[in-house]
Formats: sequence, C-alpha cells, structure tokens
Amino acid sequence: MTTGLYVLVAIGFEHPNWLGVGAGASIPFWWAYAANAVEHMAAAMALVAMLTMVMHYARHQKAGSDFTTQVCLLTVFSGVSHLVSGFIAAQLGYSGHFVLSVAVGVLCLLPIIYWRSVFVRSATD
Repeated sequence: MTTGLYVLVAIGFEHPNWLGVGAGASIPFWWAYAANAVEHMAAAMALVAMLTMVMHYARHQKAGSDFTTQVCLLTVFSGVSHLVSGFIAAQLGYSGHFVLSVAVGVLCLLPIIYWRSVFVRSATD
C-alpha cells in the first residue's frame, strides 16, 4: 500500500494535470519526502516481523550462523531486486515502475492470504 503513495508522487511529477494541479504547476516536493517516510516506517515494522521469523527458524545450537546466513540471503536478494528495479524504472518510467511494484506486491499477498485461511481452518478443525 505504501508503494501506492510513490505512484501518486510519480504521477504528480510526470503528469500533474492528472491530479488536478494547474497547468505549469507541479506538486509540492515534500510529497516525495512524506511518501518515503511512510514507506520507511512500514518497512521497519515489516523488518521487525521478518527478523523475528528468521530467528524463529534458526536452530538453537547454531542460531548465530543460521541467523547470519538468512540475513545475508535477504540482503543479496534485496540488492539484486534493487538493481533490477532500476532497469525496470528506466524502461517504464517511475509511475509505470511503481504501478508494476504495487501489482507485484498484491500478487505476493495472494499466497499469504490463502495460507492464512488454510492455517485458520486447520486450527479450528
């Protein structure tokens, strides 16, 4: 959802008239800072949950190594994703890139929603 804020900011900078901003005017630049702050707050909360899960899956006897390995994998995959993201943004423009990012994010939520319903059903049976 926070990536959707970037969509609005990108559209506001690329096509301000779509958001009702008058001709020759542009959206305030603080919109970009506000979207970034909201996204970073949500990402920090998600990181706490993710690192908690990483610790949960670390073996007790080798928790330090397991945790470090999982965090390194997370860092490598996110770094590659950031690199690919730049190339996609160059091809689609920022608004197209962020629309695609929102769509991918929604697609990633579908398995979570499905498995959550399976988990709830199995817990009540």
